[in-house]
Amino acid sequence: MRLAQFLAVVIMVSLFSKAFGMASASSLPPLGATRTINFDGSKLTFSMPENFSKEFPAEPIVEQVSLDDVGQSRLLAQRWWDIKGPGWFGRKLGLVMMRINVIPVAENSRQLLHRGKYDLSKRMDLILALDEQRRGSASASFDYSDIAILLGEDLSPSYRDAVFNGQKWTVYAMDGDNNLHVDSFNIPIDQNYYLEVAFEYAPNNSVAPRQLIFKGREDITQVITKTLHIDYETSMRSVVEQDWIEQSTKDVMNAHENLLIPKLFGDELKRLPRNEIPAKLQKLLN
Repeated sequence: MRLAQFLAVVIMVSLFSKAFGMASASSLPPLGATRTINFDGSKLTFSMPENFSKEFPAEPIVEQVSLDDVGQSRLLAQRWWDIKGPGWFGRKLGLVMMRINVIPVAENSRQLLHRGKYDLSKRMDLILALDEQRRGSASASFDYSDIAILLGEDLSPSYRDAVFNGQKWTVYAMDGDNNLHVDSFNIPIDQNYYLEVAFEYAPNNSVAPRQLIFKGREDITQVITKTLHIDYETSMRSVVEQDWIEQSTKDVMNAHENLLIPKLFGDELKRLPRNEIPAKLQKLLN
């Protein structure tokens, strides 16, 4: 009798845990088959949950890409997922959309550090290329910061680091109208092209954006990004797997601050009374 009561309690606790969102990570949808996109020999592989939103039919993934024929940015894959709150009775929070793009390197129109072509094997040049691409492609409905902000005497990057399967990706975020939020993960393919895997979070009305972003990252973004890997046929393999691994975006900014601070903030700082300009920056501006 006691055993039966104990089992009944265990079952009830399990049911309530699932109903109120306390189930383990194993309750997430299983990953589908490994997908492959071939870039003239280099191959991106990834997997994703296949419980796609029925409201948005998916186009086939572009599996073969000749970089010589890309020209402008090219969309290779796009999928949508409905995101619900925890538990059996969780309400629909909104949508997460993933898109994968191959993007040619920008032309260095800002010339913040040099006048030459961006060298995507250098982390700072990749960040500058991403910044120029954002400026050229983002509509007025998106807000984004410059490559860094100044906190006292320190540069604080608007970009962050992510390592998936031993490869360093460069990440930035943007916010748009109607509480749209974007997380963009970027990595070079060769000296002329880089890959973007972006996730857009669109909350339903009356849903707090952070609620959707947190659940969408947990259910979709983090699940997919953990599977990302590029099997390189170019020299970028050693760059993203070795040269960049111990180097953070903060390290990169610090290495170039003597040029970046005057270029990014010089005009505004010169308008301040000298006693309000940090000593370190006064030396750079003199």
